[in-house]
Amino acid sequence: MVKKYSLYTISLATFLALFLVSLGYIYILTVKYRQDLLAKEIEEKINFARAFHDIRMSPRWTQLASLAELEKEILSFAPLQDIKYVRMMDSSGNIEHSSVEGERGRRIEDPGIAQAILSGKTVIQDEVVGGEKLKKIVFPWHEAGVVSVGFPLRGIEEATRTAFIRDISIALGGVTFTLLYFFLIFRSIINPVRKITLACEQIRKGNLEVEIKNSPKTEIGELASSINNMVRDLKKSQEILEETKSALEVRVEARTRELTRVADSLDQKVKEKTQELQEKINDLERFQKLAVGRELKMIELKKELEDFKGKNNE
Repeated sequence: MVKKYSLYTISLATFLALFLVSLGYIYILTVKYRQDLLAKEIEEKINFARAFHDIRMSPRWTQLASLAELEKEILSFAPLQDIKYVRMMDSSGNIEHSSVEGERGRRIEDPGIAQAILSGKTVIQDEVVGGEKLKKIVFPWHEAGVVSVGFPLRGIEEATRTAFIRDISIALGGVTFTLLYFFLIFRSIINPVRKITLACEQIRKGNLEVEIKNSPKTEIGELASSINNMVRDLKKSQEILEETKSALEVRVEARTRELTRVADSLDQKVKEKTQELQEKINDLERFQKLAVGRELKMIELKKELEDFKGKNNE
């Protein structure tokens, strides 16, 4: 037996599938948005490191009055760029200048320094400082040093979260609208179709008292009205058929009685004719016996006559 699925089940499954697809699409968009933001942030920080490198390599760097004041002036731009720190380090990891107070002169073990210097390309790394996740840009500014820029992912995560909440809100609004639309569809189409199906099942079983109650304002309502009219016509036809059947039964019964009466009459006549025939047969048998007896008597008389003649001749 083929398994049947109701329109309600199919519609609900379709809705759930679309909802899951929408969630997946939102997730993909959110991930892509985060990647784009991160790429943009990385590009900005690389440009910042490159600008810092260009200033550091400028001939006027050594002509400026106070190195400490110049360093303070340059590194004051770091907070404006949402930067956690800016460090200028030599190839050994010794910090020559830093936006973090007290770091100058310290040494940091970082394999990204040698990698950036040897490749001549910017190295991007992940690190955690004080429990906060950072992205680190290691930019080679000459063969003996690098500019290291670390920036938090907090802004990216907040922007991603905001975008995700916005998209989810839009999706939920769409889901709410879809649910409302689905409810209206169920109320105006699926539910009436289910009523029509149940009514047709009752009609198939022979129940012609079924009446589908539905508004005739829609095509489904017109279909229900047509089925109701069809049931009424079918009921009338059945009543006419029953009346015709009853009339035919009466006529058949009368004809049967008549035929029975004729048959009984014929049977009686057959019996009478049979009796008459039997009597005639009996008469013939008696006549035959009499004829045979007479013939035998004649033979005996003839023989006696011949004997008598013989005696007279002697």
